[in-house]
Amino acid sequence: MTNAELREALKKEYELPYEEQMKQHPIVFDLGGEFVDYTEDGRFTVRYPIKPTQRNGHKLLQGGYISAFFDDNYGLFAYVASDKSSMPSINMTVNFHKGVTEETDHITITTHVTSVGKRILSMAGEARNDKGQLVATCQTNMLNADGVRINI
Repeated sequence: MTNAELREALKKEYELPYEEQMKQHPIVFDLGGEFVDYTEDGRFTVRYPIKPTQRNGHKLLQGGYISAFFDDNYGLFAYVASDKSSMPSINMTVNFHKGVTEETDHITITTHVTSVGKRILSMAGEARNDKGQLVATCQTNMLNADGVRINI
């Protein structure tokens, strides 16, 4: 699949009718991600709204949601790039750099592939607040359980 085809396929997943999206990607719908772009150099960007219920008692975004945003990007990318094959996460490491305060309405997650092996897909990404400030970074390894070929 070319980068242009992958971009259109990713965008299409966010444009599915409600019933299909709830059936195929209930977490994508629940988190409310909005497709921003998939660039020629392979960077997949999604913008996530921050809901009041995702904040802790100090009115900061709870870190687990940042992790879920990353996982959502990685998972949907792997699903589309592998032609809808299963790619469970093996591990995921999130580093938090800055708190996400109540002035922030959205988090933008940009992820990219760092390596593709026969059985392991490795990816990395960044999370930025509305001001473009880096709030977290993340790395993951996913198991290519079906051994499908991924061309990126």
